[in-house]
Amino acid sequence: SIFTGYSPQRVHMTRLHALLPSEYRTFFEVLREHGYYTGVAGRTHHMDGLLGHRPWFAETYKRHGLQTMKNRVDLLHTGTQDEGLVQFGAFLDKKPKAAPFVFQLNFSDPHGPWDATDFEKRYHPDSIKVPEFMLDTPEIRESFVKYYAEISRADELFGRIMRLLDAHKIAASFFIP
Repeated sequence: SIFTGYSPQRVHMTRLHALLPSEYRTFFEVLREHGYYTGVAGRTHHMDGLLGHRPWFAETYKRHGLQTMKNRVDLLHTGTQDEGLVQFGAFLDKKPKAAPFVFQLNFSDPHGPWDATDFEKRYHPDSIKVPEFMLDTPEIRESFVKYYAEISRADELFGRIMRLLDAHKIAASFFIP
């Protein structure tokens, strides 16, 4: 929906890991036609199916010419959000100096499995305010700690994105004085 402006039903993507048929254009393609340098990195498995999760998917999609995202953008990198951040830096390095750009860096956080253990020490279960409509149990409090840790990791990654933009002298152009 975000890429095409159409509902998932309209573009025949009614399953979670369905592929976007090539006849439907994305906003990346439209912007690319107007001189934008385009890229996507991070969590991309919802774009071209479960390529990284099940090798036979990738083989089948390739054999039948079903992968479409790699043809829609200048840079496509599947992998973790940390790898995507590295790719964003590489994207900025490769981007033609005067070209406008659009880059979508997809995060997994906050999303299960909750594995931001380095950030969990920032929160203590006893300090969590459990909403009134939920049971206040140690397990619920621990779930909130893990969830908040995921949000903190996403915030840290966003800070790294802003530092990359600043290092490339682009960060200020995103803000209206």
